[in-house]
Amino acid sequence: MALQSLGKTFPDPVTGVTLKMKHAFRVLIAASIIVLLSGCYAVKSSNNYYGVKTANQNVVFLLDRSGSMEGKDEGVVSNAVQTQVLNKSANVAQSKIGGIVGNLVGNQIRSEGSKMGAAKRALIPAVRGLELPSRYSVVTFGGQVDTWHDQMVPAAPTQKNVDIVRINQVSAAGGTPMLTALERGFQYPDATAIFLLTDGQPTDSNNASILARVATLNATRRVTIHTIGFGEDKDAAFLRQLAQENGGEYIDQTNAGSWLPF
Repeated sequence: MALQSLGKTFPDPVTGVTLKMKHAFRVLIAASIIVLLSGCYAVKSSNNYYGVKTANQNVVFLLDRSGSMEGKDEGVVSNAVQTQVLNKSANVAQSKIGGIVGNLVGNQIRSEGSKMGAAKRALIPAVRGLELPSRYSVVTFGGQVDTWHDQMVPAAPTQKNVDIVRINQVSAAGGTPMLTALERGFQYPDATAIFLLTDGQPTDSNNASILARVATLNATRRVTIHTIGFGEDKDAAFLRQLAQENGGEYIDQTNAGSWLPF
């Protein structure tokens, strides 16, 4: 093992590797993994979203972009600590690599290691994998609810590429206006499936009111609602009930964004 004396780090007498060198090596490996994963999902295509088939569906993706999706105002201590470690590791990688490449790797580590990064890694291949005659739309909700399309758009290559760029640019801030997002999803008369991804609890209503409102909206439509729960702050029981009452599945992603190896 490396030896330390008077503030200096000496190489391991057998391997010649210092503790600092080992740490830098681990950071570089992690950074390489992140960049490789980023490159893979950027071009990957999938016919499912969290294991649920999307082929021949008109799909509305509701994406939570509240502050906690990137560790901002995070209520769970473990996630807050992870965010601190993530930022520190990104800073180390950035300084060790240096220059423009170091800046790119550091920023990639910060974004990819968050729950938002994990959500993008799933959503981009799902959008890319949609094929005509399927139609889709994306609605994000955080500080406000943003509807990307007034009408569902055809899953044509050009349109998908435009929206994939927009997905990559989504940043997290604000609360979790879940009811408003669901109501926006029902504004599309041709929607056959809604996917709700969230890591928290609604800030614009309560669970009972949301279930009642969705039941009213879906009484004659019978749109399938699937829910994906991220992190430890989600209300799994509520999300499971929302899915079950609307013919969908609940997918638990408690550890989303917690895969970094340091």
